[in-house]
Amino acid sequence: MMLYPSMQVRQPFEVAVIGGGACGGSIAYELALNNVKVALFDSGEVGREASWASAGMIGPDSSPELDPWFSESTKASAKRYGTLIEELRELTGRNIGYGGDGGLLISRTEKELESIRSKTKQQETSGIEIHLIDGEEACKREPALPEDVTGALFNPGGRQLDARAYTAAIVAGSESSRGLAGGNRLLL
Repeated sequence: MMLYPSMQVRQPFEVAVIGGGACGGSIAYELALNNVKVALFDSGEVGREASWASAGMIGPDSSPELDPWFSESTKASAKRYGTLIEELRELTGRNIGYGGDGGLLISRTEKELESIRSKTKQQETSGIEIHLIDGEEACKREPALPEDVTGALFNPGGRQLDARAYTAAIVAGSESSRGLAGGNRLLL
């Protein structure tokens, strides 16, 4: 699904979104929900670049440095996924593969453990629920971890999704006129 520069747009649009991956599709979807006429442009096959290779991790703890804007936007994003996944399932009939019961950032050396301790303090001050756990507890939570884990930062709110399935569903949801405000369609 793509719009080539040589093709003519059949309907007028108010906003052009460049890039048909998870981010572009999400922007197009939210704009369409708000009654904005959107065109989505991609130079290749929709969802087959970075979104195709994404690990699909959701959680503010993935930031190496806690920028206040980034922290707040990732908290809001994580919260939105709870309702968005169900909206997309109802709208498109597609399952996303969303879930999980927390995230772990592990350490295997004393130097890495010290870095995790520092990161834990940093994130606790920003209001993110986070816990420093020892290697034994980390291995109980995830039995596939290597035996030399010295500790881990555990984020109970961490989730993951199938990025490929999400991208396909969000673009399909954007294209669908069913359930979108004003019946706007994404132009491809």
